Amino acid sequence: MQLDRLLDRGLPKGDFALVRVMGEPGSEVFQARARDGRDVVLRFWRSGNELDMQSAVEFASNACGVRHPMLASVFGVREHADGTLSLVSEYVPGRTLDGWVAEAGLPPLRMAIDLVRRLALGLHAAHQRGLTHHAFYPGNIVVVEPETRPSGRINAKLLDLGVPRAMRPAVRFEAAHFMAPEALLSELSSGRPLAASVGRNVRPRRLIATTCT
Repeated sequence: MQLDRLLDRGLPKGDFALVRVMGEPGSEVFQARARDGRDVVLRFWRSGNELDMQSAVEFASNACGVRHPMLASVFGVREHADGTLSLVSEYVPGRTLDGWVAEAGLPPLRMAIDLVRRLALGLHAAHQRGLTHHAFYPGNIVVVEPETRPSGRINAKLLDLGVPRAMRPAVRFEAAHFMAPEALLSELSSGRPLAASVGRNVRPRRLIATTCT
């Protein structure tokens, strides 16, 4: 989808200034600037399955009520006249956790444990609203700029809280590595495309190992 066709989806003119395409070429995920000056992520999705669409709206709407310093906020979801959904969420500048480790080096174990603890608290806040995060792996965690390693804490945020499983492409290899075996087997036996579904099944020791070994 070309950038100059986005307004045809029903977005009010002037609500967002589109900055760039995010992700792979052809992706319908964009960095945009809202009227108030905030940078946001705009994600568009459409499904021929009405139940999937209803479920996605409910999931994203519920995620709008979650506010936690370790989670990128979800600002809104909208269903357009052509049946497309648009999801607006917080844009987090920085580097992915795995990229940051590759560049900055391994943090002390104490710092990694502190990061995992705070991420777990963020996931708990989502679980309190009945939400399970489906893409909890280092490539989906952003170390925000400026990072605060000298102070003994890694500032980071987990992305994509409001993105339901149906909106995700097939799982990438590095994401599958972080899935508990029972979750991976469940995905395979269900016949659905693999999704980076971790949430309650995540194994924190794998995240710690990624950042500290």
